[in-house]
Amino acid sequence: MLVHDTFEGVLTCQCSRRFVNSSDLKKHLKSHTNDRVHICELCDDKFKSKKDLEQHKGSIHGNRMKHNRTICDRTFNRLNSKTRHEKTHSDAKEYFCDSCGRQFKRLDAKNRHEKKHRSLGGPGFIYNAWAQKMINQESSVTE
Repeated sequence: MLVHDTFEGVLTCQCSRRFVNSSDLKKHLKSHTNDRVHICELCDDKFKSKKDLEQHKGSIHGNRMKHNRTICDRTFNRLNSKTRHEKTHSDAKEYFCDSCGRQFKRLDAKNRHEKKHRSLGGPGFIYNAWAQKMINQESSVTE
């Protein structure tokens, strides 16, 4: 069941997750079903989405070469997983949230963070209690 939230244009799923657009909500609704229509032709495993099937093929049936990590000795089946993990060992934070300025090491973490702003009321919406406190202090100083 879909419910419109108090924020203009925000859609809420029965599980209380909120979405800004209907395509994201539609993808999310699949998580509430047991329909697994995407079948791996190599092992007959079944998946809810094509994306999950492709990830399965890459990690389970793909190139079995392990990508070694010299700093922490972790190994990875996929090169992109190794590359993404390497950023956790760096101090560089090259990605910034457009709404609150928070810094991130990885683009996927920044995007996940910014999605919270969008789903909770649009750009500039502050959901972090600490950030809200700082904004309130700034506004009381300028008044």
